[in-house]
Amino acid sequence: MRKYIYFIIFAVLFIGAFLGLKKIHAPKQAPPSRDEIWKSEGIPVQFGNVSLGEMEQTVNVTGSIDALDQGIISPKVSGRVSAVYMKAGDSISAGQVFAVLDQSDALNMLKQAQMGLEQAIGGRETAKASLSKAITAAKVTKIQTDAVIAQAQAGLTSAKAQLEIAKQPTRNQERAVAENAVSTAKAQLDNAEIELKRAEKLKNEGAVSQSTYDNAKTLYIAAKNSYDSAVRQLNLVKEGGRQENVSSAQSAVRSAEQTLRQAKAGASENLLRKEDITSAKAALRNAEAAVSSAKAQVAIAERNLADTYIKSQVSGRIASRSVEPGQVVMPGSS
Repeated sequence: MRKYIYFIIFAVLFIGAFLGLKKIHAPKQAPPSRDEIWKSEGIPVQFGNVSLGEMEQTVNVTGSIDALDQGIISPKVSGRVSAVYMKAGDSISAGQVFAVLDQSDALNMLKQAQMGLEQAIGGRETAKASLSKAITAAKVTKIQTDAVIAQAQAGLTSAKAQLEIAKQPTRNQERAVAENAVSTAKAQLDNAEIELKRAEKLKNEGAVSQSTYDNAKTLYIAAKNSYDSAVRQLNLVKEGGRQENVSSAQSAVRSAEQTLRQAKAGASENLLRKEDITSAKAALRNAEAAVSSAKAQVAIAERNLADTYIKSQVSGRIASRSVEPGQVVMPGSS
């Protein structure tokens, strides 16, 4: 009986051990996949607020970093550095001043060029005034010479008419002609006196030449002589002296002819006035050329002054600074 019980216990233990070993050595079942889990339990979801941001991606590397665009800030002209406004690491924009050279010489040159321009402009204005004065003088001279010639021609015509009448006069006709001659001569004398006073005034103002004034004075004297002659002739007519009338009329004709010759000779003054205009125009052209040259000198001086400013050609950051105030730099140096 006891043996039977031991056998049962041993059988139970053996079966239990066998089943345990089988379970241990049995192949393990693979865990469920994500799709199987999502199929049986559903897809897990996490909620959140959407916002914009930056994703940083960094790469650790070793080496030197160079800018894509590099430039050397250098002066256009030689000179001593007066001031430097930037240092290494500072940001700079294209066209911004990096340093300034000594400007004393450039400023002096600009001042002298500006003074030269002012003088050239003054010379041009003087030349314009001279040309205007020459044109005015030419117009006045032309008017005066034409008037003098016309007056002298009229005087000669009148003197010749008086001579013809004196050769074959009648008493009444002689007296009328003589009186008319006195009136005509008096009118010419008055006109000549007016022209003489006008020429004297213009000469004092510098508008006409001495020769123009002398012509006017000569015409006045001739008109005075014609008037005196006409008065003497009238007196002779009144006295009845026929031969004396003829002689006086002939003298008047000669005097009138001389006056006309002098008037025509005075017309040469018009040519002198034209030459004055030509000379004044040439002077004005020279003055205009001087102004243009002075403006070019000012432009050069302004450009030289602008070149004393050392500017950056590109925008960026100062990598290094190799110049200090007081240092002399050359074009192309950094």
